[in-house]
Amino acid sequence: MKYLISILIILASTQSIAAGKTCMAVYAAGLGYFLNENGVQLGDKAEFTTGQSTQDERYKVSLKEDGTVSLLHIKGNFELPLALTFNDGSVTIYQSEDQALYPENVPGARIGTSFIYVGCAQEP
Repeated sequence: MKYLISILIILASTQSIAAGKTCMAVYAAGLGYFLNENGVQLGDKAEFTTGQSTQDERYKVSLKEDGTVSLLHIKGNFELPLALTFNDGSVTIYQSEDQALYPENVPGARIGTSFIYVGCAQEP
């Protein structure tokens, strides 16, 4: 976990343009897979900042101006809940689960382990 948190902090510290948070969205079979970077990038951007989003044909993840993160189910046009998994003040990890539109190429994924993780780092 320390490894991923370090990556998120480095990711945030290299963002000279954006103030606030920098996030990444990943399909992963569980928190351990996410923390060990054994997942599949969700969307067209590896990282996104305040006011930006990333999306693929299934989901859109946005980091709103107020600092909240949203996960939109594109085909159904409804928002999915994101549960807070970890927060130490500088790094926040959210997770959600939706079996219906999960890609097949995610390592370890099967029924009950199909999660979407969003990791955000607060800029120093």
